[in-house]
Amino acid sequence: RICWNEDKSRAIQARRDGFSVNHVRSYENWDALLDQTRTWWSVFLAVSPGDTRIVQCSVRYVNRIPIG
Repeated sequence: RICWNEDKSRAIQARRDGFSVNHVRSYENWDALLDQTRTWWSVFLAVSPGDTRIVQCSVRYVNRIPIG
């Protein structure tokens, strides 16, 4: 499941076996992204079942480059 913020500039994706935080525009800086990731990671762990086995965790800064 992907959860977007209101202006679609941030997304959190949580699955039973993985977790990702994405910034897709209106970048602040890498430290801000890591801080948000740590916050959401704590929430993810708090609501995950005890037998959850994480196989993927990602943090992405997605650049948009207009062409043409």
